[in-house]
Amino acid sequence: MGLGFVRDVVGLFTAIIGIVLGNEVPGVPGAGKKEEALKKINEVLNAPGGIDFPKMLEPIRQWLLGLFIDMAVGLLNKTGFFDKSSALS
Repeated sequence: MGLGFVRDVVGLFTAIIGIVLGNEVPGVPGAGKKEEALKKINEVLNAPGGIDFPKMLEPIRQWLLGLFIDMAVGLLNKTGFFDKSSALS
């Protein structure tokens, strides 16, 4: 695990925050927004020239992406960016 791995994870988390912010629609249930965020993140990862997902983590990719989404939403909630009623999860 080198600097490239860390760069990829930071890039992925940054993209996730942007996608989570873009998915914020008041009144839409959190589970639906999370599912949409997962779809968009996978599109970014699968796109030519997209963010590289570490090959060794591929077997747990969906679980890990869901965890990152939950972390991003938690961070945004904690900083007061979202009302708790509009969070993804």
